[in-house]
Amino acid sequence: MRTVAKALILLSSIAFCVTLTSAATVAGTVKGPDGAPFRGAIVQAEHQETKITVHVFTDSQGRYKIDGLLPGQFRVQARAVGFKTENRDGVSLTADQNASFDFALQKGTVRWSDLSMYEGRTLLPADPEKERLTTTCFGCHGFETRMAAAQRDESGWLDRVNFMRTSEGFALRRKGSADFISDDEAEKLASYLAKMFGPDSDIAKSPADLPEYSKIKATEPTFTDEALKLVYVSYPVGGNYLPGNGQPEKDGYVYSWEIAKHQFARVNPKTGEVQQIQVPPDPESGIAFVHSVRMAPDGTLWYTKRAGNAIAKYDPTTQKVTEYNADKPGFKHTLVVDKHGIVWVSGAPLSSFDPETGKYTYYEEVKNAYGVDVDKDGNAWFSEPRTGLIGKVDANTHKVAIFTPPSAKPNGLDEGRTGLPDERYTNQARRLKVAEDGMIWVGEYGQGKLASFDPKSEKFKEYALPGPWPTPYALTIDKKNHVWYASMETDTVGELDPATGKVILYPYIYSENQMRDFATDDDGRVWWGSHTNNRVGYMYIAGPNAPKQAFAGYTGKETTQK
Repeated sequence: MRTVAKALILLSSIAFCVTLTSAATVAGTVKGPDGAPFRGAIVQAEHQETKITVHVFTDSQGRYKIDGLLPGQFRVQARAVGFKTENRDGVSLTADQNASFDFALQKGTVRWSDLSMYEGRTLLPADPEKERLTTTCFGCHGFETRMAAAQRDESGWLDRVNFMRTSEGFALRRKGSADFISDDEAEKLASYLAKMFGPDSDIAKSPADLPEYSKIKATEPTFTDEALKLVYVSYPVGGNYLPGNGQPEKDGYVYSWEIAKHQFARVNPKTGEVQQIQVPPDPESGIAFVHSVRMAPDGTLWYTKRAGNAIAKYDPTTQKVTEYNADKPGFKHTLVVDKHGIVWVSGAPLSSFDPETGKYTYYEEVKNAYGVDVDKDGNAWFSEPRTGLIGKVDANTHKVAIFTPPSAKPNGLDEGRTGLPDERYTNQARRLKVAEDGMIWVGEYGQGKLASFDPKSEKFKEYALPGPWPTPYALTIDKKNHVWYASMETDTVGELDPATGKVILYPYIYSENQMRDFATDDDGRVWWGSHTNNRVGYMYIAGPNAPKQAFAGYTGKETTQK
């Protein structure tokens, strides 16, 4: 088993490091309706065989360049919010070809589905059901792709609400849950959705027609020239699976947990091939609600079943699944496997699992943990979403130590930041990661900050983030020790340099980003998953020091990794 695993790693490393001697390039310009250079347009090239898509932004002169492309047939597209998309279909690129395409965008319509969640919260008209929509429903997705992009009457929306209450949203029918929706509340929510996104909707057809739209745009930051150098590469996972992340592992694949149905995805970054790995559903809800998947040192894959309060082990060789149900009430959220094979699991309560004994250890003083990671000494670190606290479980004594960030509200939910629509956002400590230098980083979602904690001095340092409503969710530390985060509400990505405190704010390529976690691979690429856009991918900064494309060396003959 170990020999095969080592061979897989070697083959994957060779594939990633192949020099792009046969890479093609597409470059050109994008102009607006007035004929002037268009800054910040998205130009993307989709490889028709693999469906791998490379996305770039135009600079202040309207120029773009997409390099490192595979030979083959492409669809090249230029797009921008409020403008009509222009395509070039059937573009054939050969090895080392330098192709040029210019685009001219024409004035179009700003759609409700083009907005960020922050913009939608502000512009959707007030209604008693708006709070239900923007708290309960927005917990798993926004309104753009699932609501504004559709048009249903009241009965159609009631059908969708009930679908979420049963087959998808097991928590929405559980009495005592903060998100519980009764039959009567479901009907009211469906009525509101029909008013907003039904055939007889009386809201403005375009949000740009509202006077508040221009006011919102005036408060949003302008992306710097540096920010427009960010490159995204994306892989469609197919279906409607809601991928939450992209986690590169030592076998050369990228794994993504998917909360829809009962499976997780395995993506081949060279070929774009996606395999849906089916797992047993929870008998009560009929789904698994996988919320995390990681590889252990022995090559097995562990995942959480949030719908069933369990974790499970998947053996890629035998395809056998072994489940380990909790023997105490609660739920399982995110897991990480340490170097000894111990599985640490956030949720309610924080727990660890020893595969050798088959037993859980519960840390009852940690009632509800969200982020979890392990440092080089084997200590487990965690974040508490409701209090905003972070903590450590000592690897030797198993004692829990709690630390309070300056902005946390440990005594309960306070009024929080001005303008927040729901008090549940006050603390909301989300992802937590341990950096190579031992620093602990946590995203303070409700405070709009990143916080670092030095375990040696036990001191915190907080970094206020730019933008009208920064909400750091996905989190990772890159090879330069820079901290990357995704702002969930504003569809932006940020990069913090802790040495200078400088934050670069980048645009994202879709609305409703829903990026739940980041991971950095050995080549320095930052991997992501986008729930509602059904894609997994990575990003990097264009330039001489940019990492090679993950699909480097693909010839078109390979269909799977073995």
